[in-house]
Amino acid sequence: MSHYRQQFEGLKPKEIRYSIEDGTLTIRGNTFAVENPKIAFMEALHEWQESNSFEIRPTGSRIHLDCRVGEVIIGLNCTIGGYGFGYESVDGKYQRMLHHGDVVIEDGVIIHNNVNIDRGVTESTYIATGTRIDSNVHIGHNAKIGKNVLICANATVGGSAIIGDNAFIGCNAFIKQKVNIGKNATIGAGAVVLTDVPEGQTWAGNPAKQINGNSN
Repeated sequence: MSHYRQQFEGLKPKEIRYSIEDGTLTIRGNTFAVENPKIAFMEALHEWQESNSFEIRPTGSRIHLDCRVGEVIIGLNCTIGGYGFGYESVDGKYQRMLHHGDVVIEDGVIIHNNVNIDRGVTESTYIATGTRIDSNVHIGHNAKIGKNVLICANATVGGSAIIGDNAFIGCNAFIKQKVNIGKNATIGAGAVVLTDVPEGQTWAGNPAKQINGNSN
């Protein structure tokens, strides 16, 4: 729906409507033919809400106004607090889920460029103090990142994943949703982590397996 965004500035509620009979969505007098008018209307409203509820920083980064961000350093073109990748099938079509949670980032966090951190569905996506997040990292909704974690470039942390204190996540690593990474664990570059990783272990590969560390 991003091609509608330029029409949202100053938009009033009555200036956006849909017609099931005509198969159209109308935004401020401009009418678009759409496959499912009701879903298109809901998605457009979600996007309108997003485009009008972010603080735009001089770096080009966007932070949702209800996010709780401490004294942190944020690089260029980051997005913090947008909706996560959550969809439900309605009549065979995917409809985006509303996310009513937020993002909490404690003091002392450093976030590099082009990082995306999604808001939680009903709770907070959380990043604890001292964590460092490299460029082009994606952190999914409801993820919990502990203290002094290092997350290297291009890593993906799936929704509801938990990363313990002092863990290291290598470049291009993928952490599956709802997976727990224990404290002081090391995830190698390019690893695809599909199961929980105990504290202190080092995992690498695709799918990732333990290569050394504490076996307990």
